[in-house]
This record gives sequence, structure tokens and C-alpha cells, in this order.
Amino acid sequence: MTQRVIVKDTVAGVGVTYIPINRYAQNITIQCVPNGAATFAVDYTTDNVIRGVANPYDTSEGLTAPASASWTNLIASGAVAVAFNGSVSAYCLRINQTVGAGNVSVHISQTSETL
Repeated sequence: MTQRVIVKDTVAGVGVTYIPINRYAQNITIQCVPNGAATFAVDYTTDNVIRGVANPYDTSEGLTAPASASWTNLIASGAVAVAFNGSVSAYCLRINQTVGAGNVSVHISQTSETL
């Protein structure tokens, strides 16, 4: 079994952070901890935005710009530490901070037979 760990701190203040993930991983654990005042939600997309994360203007080869992707809420909006443990087949997570000057520390662990 292979494990992939991603640790990301969002930029302080209101905004959106995109985190590409392995859509073929069988299990995913997401832990979000707000630092300071931060209200946020975690969403995912099954649209292929991987290259679009690096360059939102690159929509070649069936890729979708992140702003145009269809996003589904995974963790409801809140200002307290939260966790998700389950299965999600997605290309990317979006941390959407809607209120506050703080930031969010995000820890993601994905496990699969092959990553």
C-alpha cells in the first residue's frame, strides 16, 4: 500500500487555494485547522483542472480552468478544526476561505495500492 501526504497552508485572508490530488486513490483523509480567524469550506471537483491549477488560461486537451469547474462541497463552511475520512474520486480540492484574516493548515493523506 502506498501513501501520499500533502501539507499546505493557505494564504492569509479571503481567497481560494487549489490542491491537486490523485483521483485514483482509494482512501483520503483531510484535516483542516484554521489559524487565527478563518471561516472556510472544502470542495472537490471531478473536472480535470490539474494543469489549470498552474495556469488557469491553459484549457487545452479537455482541461477545465478551476474557476469554470463544477465544485461539490465536501466539508461545510466553518471556523473550527474539521476532518474528513472516506473515499472521493476527484482531481482537485478547493479550500475556499470566505471570512477572516487568518489562514488554514490542510493535511491530506491518500492511500492506494498504486499511486
